[in-house]
Amino acid sequence: MKYQARNLVLSVEPVRMTLASRESDLVICHGGHGTTAASLLAGRPVLAVHRHVEQLLLAQNIVSRGLGKTVNPDSKAPSYKQMVREIFSDSGFAERARAFAAKYSDFDLTKQTQLIAARCEEILAGAIQCKA
Repeated sequence: MKYQARNLVLSVEPVRMTLASRESDLVICHGGHGTTAASLLAGRPVLAVHRHVEQLLLAQNIVSRGLGKTVNPDSKAPSYKQMVREIFSDSGFAERARAFAAKYSDFDLTKQTQLIAARCEEILAGAIQCKA
């Protein structure tokens, strides 16, 4: 692949973020909920390069908890290299990300999806009963 190095892989195919996150030292992404959750649950800090407001809000939360960094939305020429260096030079980012992963180690995405579906069914069942 044209843009690949020993420590960097770009994929044109879908990636299992849970596994990819575990194999990385840092996850650089747009700060979407799925990739961010997979990264933090793997104990990896995040550099969020947000594109939308909801990603910015999540990125700000990441920064406020010391789990990574984000690009300042007012920055005209952000230094991504500097942000990566800062994350790697401050072991606190990795330590806090590992603590986050440990705190939520019993989280199971499959169970979460099932719980959400069950709750939606309960709400719909209640709405149907109210109409009867």
